[in-house]
Order: sequence, then structure tokens, then C-alpha cells
Amino acid sequence: MTDAPHHCPNCGKRHDAHDCVSNPDAHPSPGDITVCFGCATLLVFDDDLRTRFPTPLERVEIFSDRAAAAMIFAIRQLIRETSRGEHD
Repeated sequence: MTDAPHHCPNCGKRHDAHDCVSNPDAHPSPGDITVCFGCATLLVFDDDLRTRFPTPLERVEIFSDRAAAAMIFAIRQLIRETSRGEHD
């Protein structure tokens, strides 16, 4: 696994950090989900802890979990508001 920065496969934003909403001391594991703070795209950590697009089956599984879907929606809204300068 790598600690080296990498880039969003959608927008190219450099990913060099992560945060876990429920546990600030947590570290990502392969298969964990994240959202790009550049373009709000849903991503999955691969075996090297680089981000990739979720497979169609993964998307179904992720969005069938109401809590995960609500969290993704909230993060996407925050990113959009911040990028437009609407967030204080």
C-alpha cells in the first residue's frame, strides 16, 4: 500500500489526505468509500489505497444503505456550497 498522493480519476484533483467522519483516527482500507472534495464523485479505495470508480454492483450496494447514501449526499452538498462560496 502507498502513502503517496494520487489523483481523482474523474477531475484529477490531488488526494493527499483523508478524513473519517465517524472516527478521526481511522485510516482507509481497501473497499472503503470516499467522496472527492474536488468534484464530489463517489470513489472506492483499491488495494493500493488509491481511488477508483465504484463498480455498478458496488454503487447499488452503497446507495441501498440509507445512512451511506445520506452521508454521501450531505458531503456532496457541502462541497458544492463551499465551491460556490456559500458555506461560512
